[in-house]
Amino acid sequence: MNRLIITALIAATAMTGPAAAEWSRDDRNRFIVGATILGMLALGARERQTPPAVQPVQPYQPVQSGWLPGACVSTYSVSSGPLHFIHAGCLEQTWGNTAALPIDCALTIRINGRYESGFDQACLGAYGYRLSSY
Repeated sequence: MNRLIITALIAATAMTGPAAAEWSRDDRNRFIVGATILGMLALGARERQTPPAVQPVQPYQPVQSGWLPGACVSTYSVSSGPLHFIHAGCLEQTWGNTAALPIDCALTIRINGRYESGFDQACLGAYGYRLSSY
């Protein structure tokens, strides 16, 4: 609505200059009405544009029934202390779908010149996964 008033005021101001003296009262009124209608149409078209819907981000919900095989865990000494590493290959063979585990916990470490993929046991514990004794 404010834009409509501003458009009408600009149109009325344009009609008060020296060139406006040559216009008749009817011409001036037609100009003001036309400018107002154009402003209303522009405002209406802009209001019809709806912003895209934003989907809320769902926080990660840990799987509480995640018991992982303890036989796949190895402990390595690293500069920050001991690392309890769960080997991805062993986990895939004994437990199954490692793709369901949180990617935040995935690690790749170098053991005896070879790179080994797996998961940090402490990180998985924070997501609700526990180790079984088998």
